[in-house]
Amino acid sequence: MERLTPDTRLTRTRAERPQTPAWLWIVAAVGILALALLGVSFSVPGTPLAVWWPAAGFSVWFALKAAPRQRWIAVVVIFVVTTIANALAGRDATLSLIYGAANALEAALVVELLAQRTRITARRAHFPITTGRRFQLDSAHAALYFALAAVIGSASTGVIVGVTAAVVSGAWSPLPGIFASVSHCAAILLIAPFALLPPAVATRVSRAEIAAQTLLLAGLIAITFTALTSLPGAFLIFGLFTWAVLRFPLRVVYPQALATAVIVLVLTILGEGAFADRANSPLETAAVTVVFMTSLAALTVLLSSARYETLARATAALELTRAQAEVQRERAAALADRLELERQRQDFVATTSHELRTPITSILGYSDLLRESEAATPERDWIEIIHRNAKRLSDLVEDLLALGHGEAAPSALTPVDVAAPDLIADVLCTHEPLAMARRLDLAHAAPADAVMRVDRGDALRALGNLVSNAVKFTPEGGRVLVEASRVDGEVVFTVTDTGPGMSPATLARAFDRFYRAPDAETQNTPGTGLGLAIVRELAERNGGRVDLTSPEHGGVRATLAFPAVPQHAEAGAR
Repeated sequence: MERLTPDTRLTRTRAERPQTPAWLWIVAAVGILALALLGVSFSVPGTPLAVWWPAAGFSVWFALKAAPRQRWIAVVVIFVVTTIANALAGRDATLSLIYGAANALEAALVVELLAQRTRITARRAHFPITTGRRFQLDSAHAALYFALAAVIGSASTGVIVGVTAAVVSGAWSPLPGIFASVSHCAAILLIAPFALLPPAVATRVSRAEIAAQTLLLAGLIAITFTALTSLPGAFLIFGLFTWAVLRFPLRVVYPQALATAVIVLVLTILGEGAFADRANSPLETAAVTVVFMTSLAALTVLLSSARYETLARATAALELTRAQAEVQRERAAALADRLELERQRQDFVATTSHELRTPITSILGYSDLLRESEAATPERDWIEIIHRNAKRLSDLVEDLLALGHGEAAPSALTPVDVAAPDLIADVLCTHEPLAMARRLDLAHAAPADAVMRVDRGDALRALGNLVSNAVKFTPEGGRVLVEASRVDGEVVFTVTDTGPGMSPATLARAFDRFYRAPDAETQNTPGTGLGLAIVRELAERNGGRVDLTSPEHGGVRATLAFPAVPQHAEAGAR
């Protein structure tokens, strides 16, 4: 076995932590730089304000995709790259550093807020945080929290940009901060969700339906935002998009939303469409465009997440129902197998009763005749061995037959008077020869008013097995006492012996089939280990019970109880 040193454990722990792929660092740096330079061109003619800043959304996407323990490095990369991008766009070093810090702070705030919610959810669900859980847009509540985080992050950028613009220009105006905040928020809502996609769930939608909706959407954009017509129809885009949100998978909805927003933005910047034609000023055009993009992004995130939550719950409920149905089918199959095995067992028992009883009876009969003959000493010993083992085999067959039929209901439960005729005496007379040979004191006592409702044959056999056990395990010169009494609606038989008793372990398994106590094995006491199991089955099928106790001073006390006949009915029973 390999021994782990502290250094080895530390190395393995570091290796098991999730790592950010090398390609992601390169793609993120190049992507943020390119989108930051592209964002400068997303301004409506006549105004210096950028309507959309895609680098903000891509930066948050990159920070979310980075490994949790390396996100601070991602924030540093965002700061460095966006600072360089601002410098390349013509801003001086101070402004470039300020705007780079604003972008880095924005990404850090959004990622930390989402991580904080993940930690809170994990604690509430008693889920270990170290297992790699991440924030996902899998519910309406998660979508609202993501939108709030985007608003907070973009608001921090708006504040920094607004204050910086006021300091640089020497005059306060809320427009730079507001436009920066809204443009960044729209970018985060449109791009960052690609890093928060939950596992796909099955949806019944055809490619033809997706193609039809996409073509209708493209046609509506062409009609509304080109020179084909002057009809106002921008609001219809939300209707078509609601169709997509309520029908299509997330991996279709989010790209469609991003593509729609970018196309509308580009057409508006080119001076085409409803926003450019009907706005009173370039500033109004920019405001309407950024509000449209933000509204489209919010609609996509909120409605698609709510629908996903509904689908996920329905899928989970369906899987649970299927699992339960499968369990029921397995139970039914197991029950059918059990019933078939029970039928086969009963057939085997019935066949065994006819096939084994006849030869065993013949062996016992002829061995009895041989015992009565005048045989020499060696032959007489052999005859005794034959008779003893044949009797043992006969008892085993009878026990197996009794155990096989023990689960069936008795043919009739009738009132049985313990005293008339004396049921206990009938049982003891069978065991008196062995008791006399072992010089045991075999005594009994029964009240005169104990009437029970039971199958008499079952009662005789159950009580007989208890007495047989007591006689076999009581040393020579000992005592076996059988008593009967009426207690709380039951007729209770007790069989008490002065034997060595039973250990707690033996008592715990005494009623198991084929179980024999260690003392019985070492002392070669005859038996099959089925006697007490038969007693329990006979008692339970007659509505009774059986119990064993072993006092500290030795001996065993067996209690066998059957339902008593109500006292007002005892006269009729007699």
